[in-house]
Amino acid sequence: MPYRDIKFRAWDKQHKEMTMVNTLSFNLSTMNRNEEYRLNYIIEFKLGSLVRQDGENMILMQYIGLKDGHGKEIYEGDIVKDQSNGNMISVTWNDERCGWNIDKKKPLEIIGNIYQNHT
Repeated sequence: MPYRDIKFRAWDKQHKEMTMVNTLSFNLSTMNRNEEYRLNYIIEFKLGSLVRQDGENMILMQYIGLKDGHGKEIYEGDIVKDQSNGNMISVTWNDERCGWNIDKKKPLEIIGNIYQNHT
């Protein structure tokens, strides 16, 4: 089985900026007395020389393992243009297909993302 990069980036809702995730830590916490559990995460990222940790104000997006025609990594939440027909696609996970909602064989170009470039 070939090695696959597992990378994340995050949209900072508070500061309205995209950042690469350095470290991702998960833990389970009890939500109430009925022993319902919730998965919490802490994201560590770097802004210049400042390292911050946050889980509340961040939206995680996973690298999908593909690059566009310019060699740029495609992440969940990116808006890509299908260069074969001009269609714009917002990259999302498709539960029914158990995969990403884009055709890996088509030439794609990243034109933005759903947080910074609303269409």
